[in-house]
Amino acid sequence: RSDATLTFPLTIHFRYTALEPEERRSAQVAEDYRKWFLARWTSVEAGLDGRDYLCADRFTMADICVGYALYFARTLKVDEAMTPNVSRWWERITARPAFERAVKK
Repeated sequence: RSDATLTFPLTIHFRYTALEPEERRSAQVAEDYRKWFLARWTSVEAGLDGRDYLCADRFTMADICVGYALYFARTLKVDEAMTPNVSRWWERITARPAFERAVKK
């Protein structure tokens, strides 16, 4: 779910807000893809309801993949992604020593 459903709309948002030459940027396209991302992000919030992690009651590759999508969303200032369950989950996964090492590189 993370790459095609979550990361893809963020890359299009990024493209049309930062990567394209000024004359090709499109606030409307960026906004449409931001909304696409947020509509699908609701499944992450729901999936974390009553859980510490996305799968198997432990940290898995799913947390890494979806965590990357959230990291990217936060970089793009798509702050609506920080819903209550997601915020608690984000605190858990970013407190991991491996995460701290990765973002320092």
